Parts: sequence; C-alpha cells; structure tokens
Amino acid sequence: MNVNSPEFIKNPYPFYDTRRAQNPAFKRDSTTWTLTGYDVLSEVLAHPHIGRGNVGQKPRPHGDTAEIHAIRGETLALQIMDQWMLFQNPPKHGESRKRIADVFTIKMIQQLEELMRVTVRRQIRTIKEQVPEHQHFDLIEYIAYPYPANVICEMIGIPPEDQSKFAGWTRDFSLSVELDFVSIGSDLRSQLNETARQVKDYFDSLIAHKKEHGGDDLICRLIEESKGSISHIELLSNCVFLLFAGQESTTQMISNAVHTLLSHPEQLSLLKSQPELIKNTVEECLRYDTSTQMIGRFALEDVQVAGLDIKKGDHIFAFIGAAGRDPNANPNPNKFDITRQKIKHLAFARGAHHCLGASLARLELKVLIEEFFFAFEDLSLAGPGKRRPTWLMRGFESLPLRYQNNTNIENDPITIQLGSGLYPFQLRDLDNFSFQGYQLENVFEKISTEQRQACVNMWMTHHVIANKELAWERSKQICYILTHIESGDVIGVNTLYKSQFQHSDSLYFFNRMYILPDYRNTRLMITGTAAMLCYAKHYLSDRGINGVININENKKLNRRGLQKIFRRLGYQHHSWQDDKEVILFEFDRIAYIDD
Repeated sequence: MNVNSPEFIKNPYPFYDTRRAQNPAFKRDSTTWTLTGYDVLSEVLAHPHIGRGNVGQKPRPHGDTAEIHAIRGETLALQIMDQWMLFQNPPKHGESRKRIADVFTIKMIQQLEELMRVTVRRQIRTIKEQVPEHQHFDLIEYIAYPYPANVICEMIGIPPEDQSKFAGWTRDFSLSVELDFVSIGSDLRSQLNETARQVKDYFDSLIAHKKEHGGDDLICRLIEESKGSISHIELLSNCVFLLFAGQESTTQMISNAVHTLLSHPEQLSLLKSQPELIKNTVEECLRYDTSTQMIGRFALEDVQVAGLDIKKGDHIFAFIGAAGRDPNANPNPNKFDITRQKIKHLAFARGAHHCLGASLARLELKVLIEEFFFAFEDLSLAGPGKRRPTWLMRGFESLPLRYQNNTNIENDPITIQLGSGLYPFQLRDLDNFSFQGYQLENVFEKISTEQRQACVNMWMTHHVIANKELAWERSKQICYILTHIESGDVIGVNTLYKSQFQHSDSLYFFNRMYILPDYRNTRLMITGTAAMLCYAKHYLSDRGINGVININENKKLNRRGLQKIFRRLGYQHHSWQDDKEVILFEFDRIAYIDD
C-alpha cells in the first residue's frame, strides 16, 4: 500500500480490502507488521505488552532511538509530546491516564451537552444569517472546527476570547504526530518549535492564573487532584494533548460523518423518520469512515498473540480504519447502513490506550447530527470537498454544502391541529379556552390568591410538592390552570419562570407542565404546550428572553410520534440530566400568530 498516494488519501478502503484478502496480518520485513483484520487488531491492541514506540520518529530496527534522542533537547515540540499519555508505556502511562480519568468523568461530559447544543445552534444561526439559501458554505469553517473547539476549550478552562488562537496550533501538532523529526527540513522544524513555544508561553500563564484563582474546569481539577504530584511540564503537555485530541480528531470525525450521511440521502431520510436510530447512526459513521486511520504500536516484550510471533522491538502499523470494513466483523461492510446490528469497529482503539475521550466524541457527534440535520429542510453537498493531504488523520480541509431553510419553521406558521381542524393560537383565544372537556384559564402574571390556593391544594393532595411554602412560592409562576369542566377540579398547571440557561448568560423562560395522571393524553399535552409557548412569546417583548427550556418529566412526551410533531414545530428535543427531558424552544425559529 502506498499510503501517500492521492488514490489512497481519497479512498483507502479498496487498498485495505486488497491487503486484508492477502493476509490480515502482513509482515512487511523482519521487524515490521501491517495489520488490517478486525480480529487480529482487537487481540494485538488489547495485549499488555504491546505499547507505543517513540514519538516523532518513524520505525527504526528494534526501536533504535539514538537519532531522535540527539535532537530532542533542541526540539520543544518533541519535549511536549513526550509527556502525552498517547505516547507513554507502563508504568508512566497508567499514572498519567488515571490522573486525567479521575477528573475527566462521565458526569463532566454529560454536563457539557447543553453547551454542545447551544454552540451548534449558534453556528446554525450564523450560517443562516451570513449565507443566503442555495449558496454554499464550508462545513469546516462554520461547524466542524468551531463546534468542538468551543467544547474542548470550555472543558479545559480556556477563556472564550483566547479560543481563536488555537486553530493553527492544533493543526501544527496534528502534523507533528505524523512526521519523522530526524528527516524533516530545518524550516519546518523551526515552524513547529515556534508553535510549541507559543503554546508553552500561553499555558505557562494560564496555569499560573488557575493556581492563583482556582475554578471548576479540567485544569483546576488536575491541579487540585494531583496535590503537587504532577510536574508543570506534564500538566502543560496534558493540556496541549487534550486540546489536540479533542479538537483535531473531532473536527475530522464530524467532517467524515456529515459527508457520509449526505452521500447516502436514503439513510439520512431514514434517520429523520426514525430518530431513535441516532446512537446506531453514530456507531455506523465511526465504523464506515473513521478519522484516525492508523495507530503505531511497539512490542515491549516477545508476544505470541492471534497466532503471531511478535518479537520485542517489532513495530506494528495497526490500521484501525480497516477494521470496521472487515467482512468477518461486519457483513457487507462497504454498505453504509444505520440499521446495522452489532456494529464492530476500533475507532477509539482498544486496551490500555483505548481513547479516554470516546464518550465525549460520541456525544459531540450525536448532538451535531441531531441539531444540524434537523435544522434545514434540504442540506446537500455542493462539491466533492478537499481532503486533508495526510493519510493518518482522515478528514476534510474544506467541505462545501448548500442548504434550503426548513420552510415549515422559518416561513409558514405551523399550527396545532385540533378536532375541528387547524387552530391558529392567539393570546385572546386563550383567555377562556375549552378543549375536549377541559378548561384552560390564563393566569399568566395575574394569578389570584384563590387560584394559587387551589393549585397548592392540588399539588399537596397528590404529593407533587410536599413542602407547602415551596408550593406557595411555585404557584406565583403558574401561567395557566387546567380544570376538568364536569367536576370543576384543578387537574393541571403550567409554570413559567425566567432564568439563565446552563453554560450561557442568555435569559430564557423555564417551563414545567404537570397534569394529574388520570387526565393525561397526548392531544391535551400538545395543546397545553402550544398554549404555554403562545403566552411566552406574547410576554417576550423588550425583555431580552431567547426562548423556553421545557423540562418534561412525563414519559408520554418521550414518544416518537410526539417528538416528531415537536420537531416539525421547531422544538429541539434532547435528554438532560437526571433522566429528565428538555425541549428548547427558540423564539426565532417558531412562528405563532400574534395579536
């Protein structure tokens, strides 16, 4: 395989198929292996005596390091990368990994989901504001670079005003990972060293600030958890590594996934009609065209694994991009199929060096697909795009797309369909509104003492809110009361209050609907939700409120059909903490008729 050929960079998978058919574990010479089969890769990567070779140097017989050691002292980029856990072996690797894993928790990742969605929506609005319909825009410029950059910088603790500095820095470190520093020219080595110097100066200053002022970001947590056991250069290098890993590889993962979905419009259409396939879609994108195509490994001891006799000092080219296209792992592997069962891939490697950020990357891709593809009526490729010139990190330098606005949301108001036909909500319609045996009474910002007491009694009787003082305070936030016309009993309320959105300074209405279980039905909840939004929009004027965060704890609102209706109305449905469901209503995307 000529991995540097234009044909390979454009599409490496036919080359993998040919090599795998010849031998999934091919010995290139006396000390070098090329692995392309899923099973053999899985076993080799998981073996404890298969580690990492030397950073910044292409394989030398038996791992000879004399040349790279000779230039390490004068090459700052190498000194920084030397400390990355990506290039470490036991016991150093285990210590570094545990230190980061202790603070880089699942809970921390989940808390970033709201930031992810806000970031993607902001970038989508930018596209619609700056790029007219049917004219093309670059996915990398508008989405694939700024989205993960914002997320990883927020997680690490890099101030927003500094985030623009990192575009060139992360790309230079991405190049450094693929280079043989011994053989590159002095000009390129000087460029990479200058990048490393700028990065070091920046993080020297940032870490000093964090030590003095503290905080709750990843840098501060590393400083606190390590309690002085981590050296300054190690802390600095791990910050650079997390920035590089969370930015560059995620940008390319997104570019490949978007390209794949737009190249298979029937699969994208299937996903839109069956959004419950989203997790499967993420895994199929990772399998079909992963961003990291190959990882290097080095035998730390003599190893006999997967029928191979690997000697100490042997180098291994582990083509993890080939693993997902192995027909023994995934039948009909060159077909992109989001309904595929038991998807097998090694996009995040395996064993001791399994990617620590796999959960973060999966969540970022899931959020991107959910938000980006549902924001436009028609999204398509506007050209073939320009692939990155290097093969190890596969992705796009640019990917032109064109779009058509979702006319259901942006142009024509979508109204709720009631029993008598289409009903366009206006505020005056809701002052005294009856529907299928229920009365909806508008009390927004004018609820009386008697009405508050009736709602508190309903909450207390049915153990919705146990604390009477809390219930009384909450009753001030009620925007409408639902009563059962036949009995006159209060059977539900909708509360609406102003607050800041998580990870944002923007002001939103927060909303909770509660209906007694015996009275819940889908049509009533749809109507009640639409009525609440009508109130919120009417009272929005001159208050600087962006939309509504709807906190739903009713399982009926999680049904696929209801989610589809909400999406058509412009509502963004996604999971939130504590297994609650949140729908973000943004006022600039929802058209209701005003008075």
